[in-house]
Amino acid sequence: MSGGRHFTFSAHVAVEFLVGVALGAAPFVFDFDDGATIASLAFGVAIATGALSTSVVGHAISAHRAWDRGLVVMLLTATVVSAVADIGIDTAVFAAAAVIEGALLAITRYIPERA
Repeated sequence: MSGGRHFTFSAHVAVEFLVGVALGAAPFVFDFDDGATIASLAFGVAIATGALSTSVVGHAISAHRAWDRGLVVMLLTATVVSAVADIGIDTAVFAAAAVIEGALLAITRYIPERA
């Protein structure tokens, strides 16, 4: 049963790729400090690469779901660390990415699609 999940996995991957690109661009748009820049670039590359490397038709979908769970935890951790350090706009960027990834996790049907 999909349990109310109505977002296809291929749409999930497309949105996730855009989140990765946005996180990669954010330090240059918002002028993050050095630590936040490194974190944002690392998250951006990891998210975009994960989105591009996941097989839409195959067994890698269950691994992708586990990756998404860990990613939400890591993004929330980055949000808290950034907030405690009182760095600035990067806190909002990490929080937004965590919310988007969490929403994707909640609404996506993690089932193989027909080719």
